[in-house]
Amino acid sequence: MYSTFVYFICCIALLTIGIVTGYLFTISSFSLDNLTKYFSIIASITTVLGVILAIFNIHLWKKEYKNKKLDFLIDDLEDHFNDLCSSMMQHYFAENDLLKKENVNDYSDELNKIEQNKLQIYKENEHKYWLAYTKIQRFQKLDKNSIINPNVISEYNTKKIQTLYKIFQLNSRQTIREMQKNNLEEILQRNSSCKEEFLKLREKILDI
Repeated sequence: MYSTFVYFICCIALLTIGIVTGYLFTISSFSLDNLTKYFSIIASITTVLGVILAIFNIHLWKKEYKNKKLDFLIDDLEDHFNDLCSSMMQHYFAENDLLKKENVNDYSDELNKIEQNKLQIYKENEHKYWLAYTKIQRFQKLDKNSIINPNVISEYNTKKIQTLYKIFQLNSRQTIREMQKNNLEEILQRNSSCKEEFLKLREKILDI
């Protein structure tokens, strides 16, 4: 795009210089004064074109700076998302093990401590993801309904943990296993969809 714009400016400059030169040589009384006027016109045209190029370069630099900043922030957000997913899975499995014990009236204080620890790590990563998402919002407004929006992620993960509680209230062990498997597969599929959303986000706001 930049080279096309420069080429266009050069063509305009050559065309203008050609018109001025042609007009100059149609004047019968060609003198030093006319030559001075000619170079004065050329200098004015060059100055105007220089200003136009400078303005365009500033605009281009601002766009490149914003894109580099956004590229870095998207990478940072995706890294925090991966940490969030990892801690969510650890929290999920810890909760699953604890509920499994409680389902057979075998309460484990050790499992409870592990579950609380995993929950704390998840909450910390959730907060870090929120901060990373907020930083991007300073440069680019994002869709609040997107599956990578912190609110949407939080609501979905909470729903899946609640589903886990409901599963263990069932009587059939086979049904519990099947629903556990389905619930976990849905979470993994959702995480995969979120990663695809990051690719779409990068393509959209960085004009890739």
